[in-house]
Amino acid sequence: SLGCSEDLTEAICLAHDLGHPPFGHVGEETLNHVMSEYDGFDHQRQTYRILTELEQRYPDHPGLN
Repeated sequence: SLGCSEDLTEAICLAHDLGHPPFGHVGEETLNHVMSEYDGFDHQRQTYRILTELEQRYPDHPGLN
């Protein structure tokens, strides 16, 4: 046991999938190829971007803080 609460575990599991594009690994490979001149596409970096830059829920804190 890691000592995590059930809610924290669920939030981590759900957040893991936020940056995945449609069509699974094929979609990610295609986006990576299309975006190669812009340093490619990585679902982990996209998840971080969604959580810290794209979603602005609170005026005093960036992202889903």
